[in-house]
Amino acid sequence: MKTILKEHWFKMICSIAIVLIALSVGYYFIFVLPAFNKEKLDIEKAKQEEEAKKNEREEEAKKAEKASAVMESATKKINLSNCLNKAEENYSSNWAKACETNSEIMKDLFDKCKGGILDDGKFCEKTYDFEYKPDCALPSAKADKVNEYLKNDKDECFRINEN
Repeated sequence: MKTILKEHWFKMICSIAIVLIALSVGYYFIFVLPAFNKEKLDIEKAKQEEEAKKNEREEEAKKAEKASAVMESATKKINLSNCLNKAEENYSSNWAKACETNSEIMKDLFDKCKGGILDDGKFCEKTYDFEYKPDCALPSAKADKVNEYLKNDKDECFRINEN
């Protein structure tokens, strides 16, 4: 056996080296590389899951932003509607007050007219109608003033709710 070792020692060492190299390569491909690839796949999968979660959060944020914009728009419309309604109420109130004031003025003029030179019994009654009605016909100057208040109030509503 010593002679075989002496004569073939180089071949045996080379054979053992080749076997060790083959075992190392086999171990690498059977155990190390699949574990490395599995780890790489796990990292890639985690990245994809994180990206999906990120996209989902972005979508939820967009939906929330859109809902907020819709809510803000609806709130502005409601506020504008309420403001315009209040302007109309003020207009009706201002008109009624102007009618009341006009009625009082006509009553004073009627009282001054009655018993005067021109009073033939019907002149004053025909000329000075002092019966109060909240929707009376106002003289154009007063009506224009009340209408101007309404226009200003409405313009203010649109200005406030513009932004």
